[in-house]
Amino acid sequence: MSEKTYGGQEMVMIDSARRLFIEKGFEDTTMCDIAELAGVNRSTLHYYFPNKDVMFKAVFSSIVETLMPRLREIMSSNKPLIERLALVVDEYFERFLENPSIPGFIISEIQRDVEHFIATAREMHYDKVFSLVRDVLNSEMKAGRLKQVPMYTVFTAFYGNIAFPFITKNLFVSWFNMDENEYRAMIMEWKKYLLMQISNLLVEE
Repeated sequence: MSEKTYGGQEMVMIDSARRLFIEKGFEDTTMCDIAELAGVNRSTLHYYFPNKDVMFKAVFSSIVETLMPRLREIMSSNKPLIERLALVVDEYFERFLENPSIPGFIISEIQRDVEHFIATAREMHYDKVFSLVRDVLNSEMKAGRLKQVPMYTVFTAFYGNIAFPFITKNLFVSWFNMDENEYRAMIMEWKKYLLMQISNLLVEE
């Protein structure tokens, strides 16, 4: 599937929508709110994004459009699985450090309307990447190269440990008196422990 490329003005609108969706929620955000924050009139906004569902898909796409192809490339490679998972973690951490609000946005939309979230992912074919990850893990387990671990356990351990430090960034910074550099250093340190946990969960000793 070819990815849509957004121009500078469109990205301002998309970034504004994402901020408002996080702060107010999808239902309570109006197109007028988005236009006001983006500094454009409503006719300009509606020219690019005719309704809020189209805007949501643009926000969703802007988050994952570069990540999904990279994950597909990594998981389709012939590298050892743990090495592939380490590269996947690198991709997530790189993007979440650039924009720590992304995990919160995703979780808030799952909580708000999981069916809408899943339908959007499927419509844009992003669910195929997660199916690929699941199939690779199942194949490795059946071949005896990984422990037989329920997929929901792997999913929870993997994505929970990736997302939590970003969702709770404000708590970490306040509780541990961190500046931005210290927080980033903590994140990179946590990445090592995350990979150790995933390895312990999946790999026979």
